Amino acid sequence: MEKFIGTKVIKANPEPISHVDHYDKYNWLWPEGKQEANRMGYTVGYPDAAGNFNGPLEGDCDYISWSPADVFESAYRTMAGMSFGQAIEAAKLGHKITRTGWNGKGMFLVYRNGYFDDTICEKSGSLSINKDEGARVRPYLQLRCVDGSPQMWIAIQSDILEEDWEIVE
Repeated sequence: MEKFIGTKVIKANPEPISHVDHYDKYNWLWPEGKQEANRMGYTVGYPDAAGNFNGPLEGDCDYISWSPADVFESAYRTMAGMSFGQAIEAAKLGHKITRTGWNGKGMFLVYRNGYFDDTICEKSGSLSINKDEGARVRPYLQLRCVDGSPQMWIAIQSDILEEDWEIVE
């Protein structure tokens, strides 16, 4: 078997709940013979396939489940206080990310896929040596500056090593 690592945004009740109490909360029937009724864990809500929380269940979730505490705590951490790597994964999933340590209000980053369609640079606004040269832009991070204008962004050492990254709602 291969190893996998997962990255997704979920909602969870921060207060642990026993497995059997989780079943009771949702009026689910506790399966006969099921063990570990008092094992502690967390109620977890998942978004729809597009990553949106707009479902019919608690907290606008499409699917609710229970996760054992040890499994949950090793897989998830709050969206406030993320590492740079976790923030990049969130950006690749379509979320806006920012640092609490940035001093500009309203600044955030978004992931851009780039484009490889031979768009003429004059039309795309991309930097080109020859005006008739096709544009091929690799994926990049784009910063929304304080004044609302966009600019390409490159991380500096302090951004990479800090753990004050969070998702902008």
